Amino acid sequence: SVTMYLEEDSIFHPGLQIKFLAEERELSLLRIGDGSVQTPFFNTYHKVDMFFEALYWRMDQDFIRISMAKGSAENKAVFQSANYYSEVHDERLRGLDHVHPVTVMFNFLKANDMPKKFKAIEFSKYMKTDPHQVRLLLIRMSIIGLISYESETQTVTVMERLYDYYFARAGLKDFDVISFESVINADNARLSLKDYRLDLAGVARITLSDSQAVFIYPENQEVELRKNRDFSFSGVIEAGKFGIFGKDFDFNYDLFKVTITNVDSVKMAVKSFTKNEMGLQPLRFVRTVIEDLRGELLVDTPGNKSGVKSMSEYPRLISERESYTYYDRPEIEGGVYKRDQVYFKLDPFTLDSLDNFQTEQIQLKGTFVSNIFPDLKEKLSVQKDYSLGFELVTGEEGLPAYGGKGTFKDTLSLSHKGIRGGGQLEYLTSQMWSTDFRFYP
Repeated sequence: SVTMYLEEDSIFHPGLQIKFLAEERELSLLRIGDGSVQTPFFNTYHKVDMFFEALYWRMDQDFIRISMAKGSAENKAVFQSANYYSEVHDERLRGLDHVHPVTVMFNFLKANDMPKKFKAIEFSKYMKTDPHQVRLLLIRMSIIGLISYESETQTVTVMERLYDYYFARAGLKDFDVISFESVINADNARLSLKDYRLDLAGVARITLSDSQAVFIYPENQEVELRKNRDFSFSGVIEAGKFGIFGKDFDFNYDLFKVTITNVDSVKMAVKSFTKNEMGLQPLRFVRTVIEDLRGELLVDTPGNKSGVKSMSEYPRLISERESYTYYDRPEIEGGVYKRDQVYFKLDPFTLDSLDNFQTEQIQLKGTFVSNIFPDLKEKLSVQKDYSLGFELVTGEEGLPAYGGKGTFKDTLSLSHKGIRGGGQLEYLTSQMWSTDFRFYP
């Protein structure tokens, strides 16, 4: 067995092949073979169970390489949360057993005053089953990290995960579905010996919550995993009907939220205003993106990482300061609305239920700056062309236009059709009426 100490925590494995090349000063720990050697590395610092073949350390380097063994045809490593639970994995463990093995073992431990270690033969007697069959069961449980089974001494060490697993199955304890799957023809990860940061590579997607539909697609498939499953990344967060694109995001496991401080854009999808031939309202992407947003994405309540309890208000997007929408695309009046002249500055806002909100719920307060009309306090909503904009009625007094040289009365709108109006425009000594004015800076 091998234990590597990381502060007060450790990385542990109950039985490996170990090699040391004296000239290269390289230590190798190889998780290759059948049986209990397939037990994962138990990492209590990052709080993940690690499934990979080989760990290499050249003693003059300040990092440890985690990868497949040299010459291996495999290229996948998995770093799974210590509180991970999946019904699919659970059914695989159960197999054809009438009573679930975890339930049997829990009852055995309960009947024996919850020992931390016991002999396989004791469990065999309790089950009244052939010792060979029991050993196979113990190896299966060891491989998924519920126990540590030392085949040489036939000793079982109970891992905390066994109890977490049992109570998760019974619906008495929260769990999560976080797993980092690395697929790459290079090092799957590197462990820094300076700060114990675990740099993962080849991670295409991370599921934070399947019930709340929150997924992460890391840029360059790179993730920086820190203590207790906190991690940093750049790329895309998919939260329900929202897509958040940016850099330097930070996920906090205990609070179950993502801090978003460097957002390029936020995209959203809404239900179509019209029904299709099947009577359904398909999703349509909103053409306007929100930029320069800073805030938080709350995935779910910290005590409901599993999503077992119905929390319809999650996921929640909280904007903590002003953000912006711009209308400088070439398809909008040839790009005449330059972003330093025409923009909508949104006030801080909170959007709930990102996975099941209604189109009409998008009402984002803020200020419209056009350098045509005075700054207008308005609400952005989804327009008929699926852009973010507004429509207002000026009233009899109208709106001053172009620095007070003109006055516009009636209806003014903002969308990806530009700044449009219908009504009366007085400018200097002229008066004009039209159903479709197009206002340019």
